[in-house]
Amino acid sequence: MKHAFLEAFIAIAVTKSLTRAAEQLNITQSTVSYRLKQLEDALGSVLIHREPGSKEARLTVQGEKFLKIAVNWLTLSEEIKQFKQEENHVTVHIGAIESLNLHILPPLYQTIARSGYCKLDICNLHSREIVSQVANRRLDLGLITDVTHKETHIQLEELLKEDIWVAGRSLPPPSTPLTPEMLDGRQEIYIEWGWHYHLWRQGIFADGLSGIRCDSLNTALPLLEHDGWMFVPTSLCRMLMQQYGLMCRPLYGSTPWRRIFLVSHNHIPASKNAALEHIKTTLRSWFADFSVLSNPLTRI
Repeated sequence: MKHAFLEAFIAIAVTKSLTRAAEQLNITQSTVSYRLKQLEDALGSVLIHREPGSKEARLTVQGEKFLKIAVNWLTLSEEIKQFKQEENHVTVHIGAIESLNLHILPPLYQTIARSGYCKLDICNLHSREIVSQVANRRLDLGLITDVTHKETHIQLEELLKEDIWVAGRSLPPPSTPLTPEMLDGRQEIYIEWGWHYHLWRQGIFADGLSGIRCDSLNTALPLLEHDGWMFVPTSLCRMLMQQYGLMCRPLYGSTPWRRIFLVSHNHIPASKNAALEHIKTTLRSWFADFSVLSNPLTRI
């Protein structure tokens, strides 16, 4: 049932004239007549009666019955419209580590924004900062890798566990298993991928960290020379191979990993509850699919 047809019918019922109804709606009289005819055809009933030679339009018995329905219908339609507008005014603040925000999450953010549930305010932060800001309610949701400490009043939910591979411009051929002994630590660009990775890195490479340490992949990439290499999560490997022409290989015998956690507060404001639950559900589904599609060995 078209909104415009109901508006035309109600205007005729109120003004008792097609001419005055047209003036009220700021449309032509022929348009009012057309909309009324379409509505009557759809209902299979005559709603308005006009005596020959008279400009007055009056409701038929069926028209009087349907008038209440039409008014209720338009009222409900306006309430739904208002509800959606109020929901769209909700802004959800999300903090995530840079590698997620820049290289993994943009398609997901676009999907959430198109859903119309809320507006998004997104920022790049380190995991520890994200946990603190969720606990202090400056962020509604966070996506982190490190869980070295836990604030009170927050929830942690694991969304993804992924291996960390070696990426470089000149690695041994795939036919040769890649071992830690084959990697020159002087050529490494070190990026911190979480506490578990940090402990693993210290155990495997007794000489400590490399000469160059970066806090993000974007900082590391321009520093990667011909013989350079770095550890990267598999979720970034496909992008690095396609856009930067890098080789990505798993490390033989001892593969590190990182985990991605969703951080939220235990007490959610009622005004944001629907939007946050929608985003959480979308995140769970998206990361479940992403864990398969992001694998460099998966053909797509």
